[in-house]
Amino acid sequence: MDTKASTDARILVVDDDPHVRAGLCDVLEHTGYTVLEAEDGKTALDRITADPVDLVLLDLQLPRVGGMEVLREVTAEHPSLPVVIVSGKGTIQAAVEATKLGAYDFLEKPVDAQRALLTVRNALEKAQLQRQRDRLLDEAKARYRMIGSSDPVQRVYTLIDKAAATSSKVLITGENG
Repeated sequence: MDTKASTDARILVVDDDPHVRAGLCDVLEHTGYTVLEAEDGKTALDRITADPVDLVLLDLQLPRVGGMEVLREVTAEHPSLPVVIVSGKGTIQAAVEATKLGAYDFLEKPVDAQRALLTVRNALEKAQLQRQRDRLLDEAKARYRMIGSSDPVQRVYTLIDKAAATSSKVLITGENG
């Protein structure tokens, strides 16, 4: 596979506890990942904007901007960026809410290094597969695109969109041209 699923990925670790941050950074760096750090939610959002990353490990209890708000903003602004919640005060309700907001997974503190690495690897691989799928779809659309802007052609596009949303078989008839 190509690029970002391997250990050359850039990971942002967001936690207000310097010991937790250092521990996660050590594990990730030892595995070969490039690691960036943020001690609060505001810094995390600024860092993501200024210095794109491939994955975010995010605590929920953060100063300035809370973890759930960071998750909301990241999933809205960067929907393909995987976010893994890492929390010591996590509840089932918080995990469900984070997942509904788009978090890839929810890890409880203290974090098991092997589970964290497996989660990171899986999240990066999933993101890479989604990027690959999107690229292939764009290539197919560009290769097999239809041309035309007249009203009859626009009606055909509308019918194609309707038919594409179903799993029904479609028979296309008509003259060439």
